[in-house]
Amino acid sequence: SQTMTLGDLFASYDPISQAGKAQELAEAMRGVDQFNWGYDPYHFNVPEGSYSSNPEGVTRIKEMRAMNMALHQVGLRVALDVVYN
Repeated sequence: SQTMTLGDLFASYDPISQAGKAQELAEAMRGVDQFNWGYDPYHFNVPEGSYSSNPEGVTRIKEMRAMNMALHQVGLRVALDVVYN
């Protein structure tokens, strides 16, 4: 039986000799597995589309801004953590 996890597979790629293999696998699985970890690697600084009511166009940006404003209005502060791979 196969016991390798997806994380194990990604970790198995050598970052020098197999540069880009992890990104190729992620792209190949994009339509099957929703594991973008909350960010979109092609459109940095915008939330991943599955968190929006409409992932096309600027809706996801407007909803993110509205959410941040609502959180600020109730006294919570928001920090945007951006991961650049």
